[in-house]
Amino acid sequence: MEGQGALNHPRYSGVTLGLLHGTRPDAMVLCHDLRRTALGLLPQVALPSLRRAIEINEEAARWAEPDRAPRVIGLSVVTAGLGDDEARAALRRLTGETGLPATDVLRYGAGELVPPVRAGLVGSAT
Repeated sequence: MEGQGALNHPRYSGVTLGLLHGTRPDAMVLCHDLRRTALGLLPQVALPSLRRAIEINEEAARWAEPDRAPRVIGLSVVTAGLGDDEARAALRRLTGETGLPATDVLRYGAGELVPPVRAGLVGSAT
């Protein structure tokens, strides 16, 4: 599932929640843009911490089916505007903060995310 909003976005949260409940994910990869501290066209709306964004998504995923426990299993991070050393340091920092693998899939590929995605596919053929 891919969505253009976020659960904390006042204009698009309903769409994002509908996608989240409709897809019933086994596992989730959270996308994060290092350049953003607030919502694009709503600069007065600060983004939650990455740890809080993970909590919000995991909790909301359980609302429709409380016995399931879908987890965020990795981070897809936009590191545009950073040099290679800075980008790699930021990804290491995020991994350290969250305990989750983090990569910029456009810059470095999705290899870091493949093992946790496969492991998170509950009841699916791998």
